[in-house]
Amino acid sequence: MYMHPQGFYLGVVNHYKVKKTQHHSVEIFDLTSNSYDTIAHQQIFIKREITDFHSLIWEPNHHHLAIHSNSKREAEAGK
Repeated sequence: MYMHPQGFYLGVVNHYKVKKTQHHSVEIFDLTSNSYDTIAHQQIFIKREITDFHSLIWEPNHHHLAIHSNSKREAEAGK
């Protein structure tokens, strides 16, 4: 679990297996809502074969994030 520096978002990294293949996804919960009944939620599926998942990094004063991991294949610039 990774918390945004100002507490706006919570990021949860999921590791799961489907037919002996490991997959990863990141779930983002928006904690800025004043309502306690519902929390906005978004799920990002990582469609690469990842060998090591290091961390989820938030930009301190904005709403951007980066996923730091090692992939089995090299990615070309812009893809």
